[in-house]
Amino acid sequence: MTHEKDILEEYRENLLHAIEKLAYYKSIGDTYQDMPWDELTDILRRNDFERILTYTIQPYKLTNMAEYFSLWAHHDKGLLLRAVSAFGMQTPNSITLHFEISVPQPRETLNLFEIRTLNNVLWESTHFPINKRPKSEGYTEIIRKSVPEGLITYIQDIENSGFKTNNSWKYFDKHLCCLLDPIDLKETNYYTLPRLNKIKARILPEKTRRMLGLIK
Repeated sequence: MTHEKDILEEYRENLLHAIEKLAYYKSIGDTYQDMPWDELTDILRRNDFERILTYTIQPYKLTNMAEYFSLWAHHDKGLLLRAVSAFGMQTPNSITLHFEISVPQPRETLNLFEIRTLNNVLWESTHFPINKRPKSEGYTEIIRKSVPEGLITYIQDIENSGFKTNNSWKYFDKHLCCLLDPIDLKETNYYTLPRLNKIKARILPEKTRRMLGLIK
């Protein structure tokens, strides 16, 4: 009985924490869980993101509903955002931020504060380093971060970290699926992702392709 009580208490604490986070992000004009799709687009526009591509798809066979697939870019910061809707274009199903961070020296030479701020940016993201030659010149982190809530707060964390985002990108081919919608991903395999990604980039605005490092 005590174990069941502990589980119930943990559930209540997690629920309260989620409610508090939702109220906080709403109060500061940030993104939050299960927000309306139109509110997401308003927040992105207010924070200088430009919509560079949008169309409808039917990714979920069980519902057979049309959904939005949308790409947004913050051209001044080198950020690409990929969003897919759910429940018939009502709310975001996924929001993913793609970017690169330049670390000007080897990780082992960073001080404790620098490591903490870098780890804060990398936390719960998919990322991997690409070392420069010579190694003393540092390296680049390729980052894909799912941000279902607190997107604007996270971008502020990136800026406050002291590490600069690459603008333009240096390793577009390493961002395997940054431009691909769920149907693209179902109908291709890992080895053809870079090629399909590059083909899709051709329809993007010139300044976005420049940001992605595809135009010098």
